[in-house]
Amino acid sequence: TQDPEQSSRLVEAVVSTHYARLYPTYYIKAAGEVDVAFVHEGRFWPREVKWRGRLRSGDLKQVRKYDNGVVLAPVSQPGELDGVPVQPLALELLRLDKAGAVV
Repeated sequence: TQDPEQSSRLVEAVVSTHYARLYPTYYIKAAGEVDVAFVHEGRFWPREVKWRGRLRSGDLKQVRKYDNGVVLAPVSQPGELDGVPVQPLALELLRLDKAGAVV
């Protein structure tokens, strides 16, 4: 789609659906949001999906609250933003499909 807002919502839905095939999944809305939180081996794993524009520190206020939070973004290499790991979104979904776990 040409609409960046709609594209972002579609990508978030795809990511949520991928995790929901294997794990109980949740959405967190508090001071900020976490797009997908799944439970694996008794532990909670938050994932924030950023598809549009640049990654900004202010967008990470909720996921930053978790020591195992990860941002999934359209980047080519893993990295970090203000102490939060940033992973290539497509690679993360590929790993999920192949291994059944992304932890």
